Amino acid sequence: MEASRVAALRGHEVILVEKENRWVIALSFLDKRIRNRGFVSYNKVLQNNFKKLGVKIITKKEADTNFVSTIKPDVIILACGGKFRTPETITSKKKKIITVPELHKKAKIFLRIFGPRFLGWLTRFWLPMGKKVAIVGGSLQGCELAEFLVKRNREVTIIEESGKIGEGVVDFRLALLLDWFSKKGVKIYKNAKVEEINDEGVVINQNNQQILVPADTIIILSPLLPNIELYNSFKRYVKEIYAIGDCKEPSLIVDAIHQAWEIVRHTMTIEDLQRKIVELEQKIKELESRVQILEDINEIKELQRRYVDALICTEWDECAECFSEDAVVDVYLHKPVHGKENIRRWFKEELSKTHAGKEGDFVVHPIVKVEGDKAKGRWLLYMMYMYPRTGQSLFWVQGYYKNEYVREKGKWKISLMTWTERLGLPGGGPPTGLW
Repeated sequence: MEASRVAALRGHEVILVEKENRWVIALSFLDKRIRNRGFVSYNKVLQNNFKKLGVKIITKKEADTNFVSTIKPDVIILACGGKFRTPETITSKKKKIITVPELHKKAKIFLRIFGPRFLGWLTRFWLPMGKKVAIVGGSLQGCELAEFLVKRNREVTIIEESGKIGEGVVDFRLALLLDWFSKKGVKIYKNAKVEEINDEGVVINQNNQQILVPADTIIILSPLLPNIELYNSFKRYVKEIYAIGDCKEPSLIVDAIHQAWEIVRHTMTIEDLQRKIVELEQKIKELESRVQILEDINEIKELQRRYVDALICTEWDECAECFSEDAVVDVYLHKPVHGKENIRRWFKEELSKTHAGKEGDFVVHPIVKVEGDKAKGRWLLYMMYMYPRTGQSLFWVQGYYKNEYVREKGKWKISLMTWTERLGLPGGGPPTGLW
């Protein structure tokens, strides 16, 4: 998760794949402690960060070579956890033996049902294990589990193969914890190797002496083994692949988080950074181009509105100013007119005969396409004719403008205006005799 967060912050496209149906299940108990200390839920923080950063999360999916070959990633970071190992000296079929995978599986089921807060309270009254518990493995995880069980009235014995108890626990905290264990009657065996798990409990060898540790429940927290199978199978699909956390080497969560941060921080080389800058510059150019096109379209629409407004008001000079110097006007029932000044005279001398400014003109459904300094546009014109003296409406005329536009001295102008009638005048032709 830390690798995903940091990579997304650095601008990478990130896909987080989790085979479980919840990608933060392992932090549920940590959440409880965070909430009790008044902090915001870490799960919520991660969810909000991933949503803002655009991290794509795929759950209930186990990554395999088919998946990797399909999405074609540039970099793979594996955090699939270590492999659990169980002692081969188990001979008892009566004792309740719980391995780490089984413990995780049970915890996940109950966490999904009850949530961390209620489950923590519930375990004070019921746990699926006996009164005498032997924990095989005395590192940080074993000590935390022992503390948890003692607080739930279990008689706990810790068996550690090495000579150190509490590997990974901060020194001052370990001293307090060991003192607390002593007061609570927790038995600790160091340099003790498990030789057999039978109906009586756990047989250990300590200093060449066999000792029977009575227990009705045995929890095996043996050290994890590296999990490199996925690493080896994915190597041929990507240029860069990294393993972090327990799948590389058994470690604490804080170590795995630091590894993730370090890897992602160094993943982007100078060449990657330069390529990313080029990509960002290209995206900026594309966005600038799209914004420019939108601004051009809006300016052309405004130009067409100004033209129609001037047409309604019979402001012929304003109409002429909407055209480019070499523009062409080719409208229904009129001969083509070339050049801006000729178009100005045409408005005043010809169009004014059939357009008295009493009509209702408006254009709708604009379709504008811009290509550099030129553009094309299509508009649907509605025009209502009426008696100029009485204002009485007569009939509607409908037709299409099919115009071309050009950017002239930084301003959009009409370079070609054509108008074709669709719904015509009664009897054909303009109403020249009305006024």
